[in-house]
Amino acid sequence: MKKQVSIIILIVMISMSTIGSFGATVFSDIDSVPWAKDFINKMADKSIIKGSMDDKTLKIVYRPSANVSYNEAIQMIYNFLKATNRLKSTTGLVAKYQASLTVNNIPTWAQEAVAYALEDKIITSGDLGSFMKGDNQNPARRVDVAMFVGKALNMEDELSMIPILDFKDAETIIKSAMPYVELLANKKIISGDLDKKFNPNNPITRAEMAVVCSKTYDLLMATTNNTTPTIPTTPTTPAPATNYETKLRVIDFINSDATMMVVKDDKGNTEVYSMDVTILVKKGNSFLRARDLRIGDTVKLSLDNKDKLVSIEIDNSSADFTGILQSIKDYDNYHLIVVKDKLDPMIKKEFKIDDDTDIRLDGKSVSTSKLYEGDSITVKSMGLRATKVTIESSEMTYEGILEENKYHTIKVRTNNNQVIELEVSDRVYVRRDGSRSDIIDLMTGDIVTVTVEYNEVTDIRAIARSVESEDEGTIKAIIIGSPSKITIVSKDDNEEYTYEISSNVDVKIGRDYAKIYDLRPGYTVELEIENKVVMEIDAEKVEEKNTISAEITRVYSDINRLKVEYIDSTTRERVIRFVEVSDDTRIISSDATSIRLSQLGSGDEVFIEGYYVDDLFVAKRIIQLD
Repeated sequence: MKKQVSIIILIVMISMSTIGSFGATVFSDIDSVPWAKDFINKMADKSIIKGSMDDKTLKIVYRPSANVSYNEAIQMIYNFLKATNRLKSTTGLVAKYQASLTVNNIPTWAQEAVAYALEDKIITSGDLGSFMKGDNQNPARRVDVAMFVGKALNMEDELSMIPILDFKDAETIIKSAMPYVELLANKKIISGDLDKKFNPNNPITRAEMAVVCSKTYDLLMATTNNTTPTIPTTPTTPAPATNYETKLRVIDFINSDATMMVVKDDKGNTEVYSMDVTILVKKGNSFLRARDLRIGDTVKLSLDNKDKLVSIEIDNSSADFTGILQSIKDYDNYHLIVVKDKLDPMIKKEFKIDDDTDIRLDGKSVSTSKLYEGDSITVKSMGLRATKVTIESSEMTYEGILEENKYHTIKVRTNNNQVIELEVSDRVYVRRDGSRSDIIDLMTGDIVTVTVEYNEVTDIRAIARSVESEDEGTIKAIIIGSPSKITIVSKDDNEEYTYEISSNVDVKIGRDYAKIYDLRPGYTVELEIENKVVMEIDAEKVEEKNTISAEITRVYSDINRLKVEYIDSTTRERVIRFVEVSDDTRIISSDATSIRLSQLGSGDEVFIEGYYVDDLFVAKRIIQLD
């Protein structure tokens, strides 16, 4: 009787999980995110987000710390557009984009939202390639979600041509996303962490997504009602009476009476503005006159809706940036250079070099003809304009410990404890312990002196620092790659350890020599390790068990399947497995009588004999235990 009641309760609660809104107090797991709790409840009430049923606790959960997939993010955006009456026609869109949806493996439940996003230019067909990896959904990056939400707002007139972001890691944000990130930051829809970083490439969590959806919903509702949104924006100085457009420019010319000014943008395009006595010029906390402006000043221009210049703010704060010269392009009266950070190639900056830029090599003034791609340079700048460029030697040397060897790139931990990643030249010269070697011979832990020319490693001198060790246990996972890796559950302490595998590893299974791809999870192994790299593997096959002692957690009578849980005796981990019940399966009750599948229930302890078909266990006999 108790089992029947439990099944009825379970059916009722499962049916609840299909409801779009769970009410404000239903989620059982959001106390861990008090900062997002009200936003989550509000969005659930608006049917913009949904929760799910926890099979173990039988409670409705939101999973606030879980990552949001790209499909889920688009579905939530679609939901808040629908809730604010912003959706346009959706008729026939799935059929229109069916080919792209199918090729990119978009799940059926998300196809309507994804098709709408394609139609409304919220996403592109190229974006779809990032949504799935096989049958698995990829987590959405914060920067991509910001761009999708920014496009969904349809506020193109508020996007800045030259976005200015206060995040410390603004340089890591892709250029195409910057205007949308700035828009959402100004609308207080997104913010940085405690270190004032946006972390653009981190996955966005379900709690964070609920906050974004809630604030966007409020903004759209306020706009729909023709009221001023309560979300504050950052005022400029002086506070404008209307919405002024702002542009960041560099002054290229001013006439003698300061009534006309020519400026350039970051692409070298020129603009001309008239100035009169009403023009307000500010520098820091001081107010100046137009005649105080100078050629080369970086200025923020405020323009009214008729493109009339209203105010000018001077920002000549000088900054230094050291990196590798990636490219240099010659324009009519200036050069545009792109410099990437030495330690993080993802960080790049553009600078303009003109006739007034001071270029130095070995303390001497030189022309731009002495700048070469791959040079290590330090740029002193005011805004976009480079005021001074110092060229370092094209050859650099690093000393330290080899942290990783991928052959085409290496990682070295330098003497100041920084790990740098370097590209390796196809013609690299390598010596190890005084003998000519190949890049493949270098081992993690080697002491190295690395010479870099034009941003490529051309010479490596290594000293082997051999530290040998052993480990044995059971294979948990094997990754074939560059480098390959093996994870074992150690026999000594039952903990997991992951080791890099040498490309020259010797593998034996039993008495036979084998390859790394012949190994399987569950095999017992003895590892010979040098400098944290596995050099030898002696393995023994473990016959796969054809019996399971487990607890039934769910019975699927309509598809003849069981869901069971048990503790693996080798790894000591909890295993969840599905068991197929065929017409030939014999089911025996605890009193030794034959019974049907429907007579088994959640919580029953069972002993199952059978065989594996991939990850599915097909039962020959199921015995219900007391």
